[in-house]
Amino acid sequence: MTAIACYPQRENEQLYIWAVGDSRVTRKNGDGWSILHDHAIKIFSVPFTVVAPNKEGFFQQVVYHGSFGYCYSGSSLTGLNTYAAIANLIRKIATVDANRLPNLGDIASFIQKVLHRYILAYGVLAAEQAVCECSVLGYCPDSKRLRMFTIMPNIPNQYTFELLLEESDVAVDETLVLLGDKKDEIKDIIVDERSQHSIYSINWWRSPWRGIQRAIDSNAYDTIGGQIQLGLTNGRHFQIYGRMEPVAHGQPEARAEFLGLDVWNETQHIGPCFISLPLMAGLPSFE
Repeated sequence: MTAIACYPQRENEQLYIWAVGDSRVTRKNGDGWSILHDHAIKIFSVPFTVVAPNKEGFFQQVVYHGSFGYCYSGSSLTGLNTYAAIANLIRKIATVDANRLPNLGDIASFIQKVLHRYILAYGVLAAEQAVCECSVLGYCPDSKRLRMFTIMPNIPNQYTFELLLEESDVAVDETLVLLGDKKDEIKDIIVDERSQHSIYSINWWRSPWRGIQRAIDSNAYDTIGGQIQLGLTNGRHFQIYGRMEPVAHGQPEARAEFLGLDVWNETQHIGPCFISLPLMAGLPSFE
């Protein structure tokens, strides 16, 4: 499993939606868990373009371009294949009316159908190990506001499986959506983090990030570990961030990290070009 927190953020008085999570992938092993991977990406930006007919009648007129966030917890095979499918299917959407743009809720409903299909397909062999939950978050082209949806499994009995789609109110500052198998524990950590800071201070707003980092650093949970990952949006685009970390504590030299990769030293150059990754500092205190 994993730990992911999605929540509204207003530290600079402008509404954002943040998604933070760990990067560990595990496999059930008897009564415990085996670590398979500590550098797995679980928060994605999904770009898409909406086209309408041009004067000649071809669907070539771009009327919208943006991206939304997709993050998952549970089966990596299910979650990653769902991402791969939607990234290809949604990248170009057509409308016959340039004034009618897709609703983010409709996109989330589409993802719900794809996820359901893959869970059932993999579940024939893996049973409950195929189950996956996810969040869809970002700017809605139709309603022109930020929105956040969660797709959660519901298994009331051994004969019934369904996925429930629910929208969370991002206008409520305390809204917090958690994915993973330690929701109660992570919520308690985040509540404790917020209790230590002045309400609506930067540290208060970033308490979910700090809480996930605390869970990773504590090594208290077999299914939570690796590195922190972050994605956020306040408009048309959902952006994934790397982290700027000091090479040595107290020294000015720094490195750019993305899920275990030293971007500047290992993977920076692509021929004559280079990776341009948005970066954020680790977890400095602002109080």
